[in-house]
Amino acid sequence: MNRIDPAHESAPRFSLRIARLSNPAALPRDFVPLQLVLLPGHTPIELNQPEILIGRHSECDLRLPSPEVSRCHCRLLFQAGRWWLKDSKSTNGVFVNDQRVDAVAIRAGDVIRVGEFAFVVHQPNSTGAAQADESVYRSIAASLAPPQQQRRAS
Repeated sequence: MNRIDPAHESAPRFSLRIARLSNPAALPRDFVPLQLVLLPGHTPIELNQPEILIGRHSECDLRLPSPEVSRCHCRLLFQAGRWWLKDSKSTNGVFVNDQRVDAVAIRAGDVIRVGEFAFVVHQPNSTGAAQADESVYRSIAASLAPPQQQRRAS
């Protein structure tokens, strides 16, 4: 007998269509990839493009097949060093932390709701990159420091 796990049965389904950039150098210099985590299943979605169209239409980058989601529901945009969520005049709106929004800068920890889909915002490389930079700077400083003279025992 084939049984379906109820947790998987209730998880909303989505599809991701991210085209590769023809010129990766076209990314903004300060670009930080975005990670959304689909709730309740905690499925991570990596977004490595500066503009993502979200909606029900098959041409959307992040397709959410639900009657509650408009064909072109909203966009995620990376501008001026930040990620922005902009509603595309959708019927049912876009919510961030349970507040309906037209356009808002999003941060790690925010919860985005589009129709029946809920996502938690993560920025996986922002903290890791800062820690890696600090490690590199420390190793450079250590290599440039003058050697310490050893004391001789008498």
